Amino acid sequence: MLGFFIGVFFFDTIGTNILNYYQLEDKFLSFKNYYKEFGIWIVAVGGFTPIPYKVITIFSGFIKMNFTEFIVASFISRAARYFLIATLLYFYGKKIEQFLIKKFGVLSFILFCILILAYFFFKKFY
Repeated sequence: MLGFFIGVFFFDTIGTNILNYYQLEDKFLSFKNYYKEFGIWIVAVGGFTPIPYKVITIFSGFIKMNFTEFIVASFISRAARYFLIATLLYFYGKKIEQFLIKKFGVLSFILFCILILAYFFFKKFY
């Protein structure tokens, strides 16, 4: 929520500094049109995958995304990410810990792509 409010109230000062840190200034503005159409999905993807979530939250505030949609998408995607980590650690313990440290970003991105493909498959055929 802090990133969202930075985007709403402090984008010109704090928000631009964060974007400069990640070197995303140019991509930020060109992304705006896509964000207005697919904002809830972008927040969900950003919350689950290794995309820098700070950028997603700030942009959500900057374009004044619906705050309720932002909170729901953030909660579900972040909870799913941490639930997946906790579940894997519970069942596999130390054996999987180093793998998660090194490869969780890739694993989460692949899993999210599979979920998206499954969604479109079931939407088209059922």
